[in-house]
Amino acid sequence: MKLICWNIGHRKAAWRSLPDLGVDSSERQDITDEVEEAWKLSPDTGVDIVLLQEGYQPPKDVADRIEVDPAPYFKRDSQRPDSRGKALSRCAIVKVSDKVKVEYLDDIKSSHPGCLSAAVVTPLEGKFRNWPIHVVSFCPQYEAYHPSSGLKGDDLVDPSVHRIISDISLLIGRKDSFRMIAAGDTTVMYGDEVSDYWKDRNQAVFDRMTSIGLPMIGPQGPTYYYPGQKCTEATRQLDYVFASRSMRDSITTRALNDPEEWGPSEHCRILIEVS
Repeated sequence: MKLICWNIGHRKAAWRSLPDLGVDSSERQDITDEVEEAWKLSPDTGVDIVLLQEGYQPPKDVADRIEVDPAPYFKRDSQRPDSRGKALSRCAIVKVSDKVKVEYLDDIKSSHPGCLSAAVVTPLEGKFRNWPIHVVSFCPQYEAYHPSSGLKGDDLVDPSVHRIISDISLLIGRKDSFRMIAAGDTTVMYGDEVSDYWKDRNQAVFDRMTSIGLPMIGPQGPTYYYPGQKCTEATRQLDYVFASRSMRDSITTRALNDPEEWGPSEHCRILIEVS
């Protein structure tokens, strides 16, 4: 089974690339000869599931060609037009092949609606054939400091991540045998902060995921560049994959961060292979 994790940053071009991910690159029909379209050829073999973050409602010309989890898209919030969960943007799970069976978990009460989507995916072939696997796509939202803190910033993100972890923990049953892949944009970095305080605070996110049985398994390398930069200037990793111990040795991850495979978002795609 192959999955792609991708914060598409509201890009319609990203949605339009999804139908062809489920087939081998040699069979893809919408690839042009232009250099900027070369990213559509990667990965070069069929993908089964895409874990999206920051997705607006898919364009009409692609909506009938993919299967997306049924969670609602949200009305625009005039105060936060680009916010996750409170605007049109949300996490999503997309089925792009017939090699898996998918049960979307639309009854999850997320602490921050739009910040988490989950499903039970059953591969129909391979090592985990007919074995249900929970998959989760997540992306936190920014929050403002409480007035009593003495700070006025609205760029706090780790509180939302911790709420997401609490939501994920509700899906975990038997600690030694459950199967889960959770991937997304944590918006915090692993072990890379100037301040010891923030390094420890960000590390707590990864420690807590490990404590519920989902250690971080990769990838290693830049996955994000700032607006105004080019993908060749990317230095930050904000996107990670976590997996249950019962299957982590059967999973490989790779950041598709070479210039020719990056894609239209500031975030590159992450390829997750289960074998």
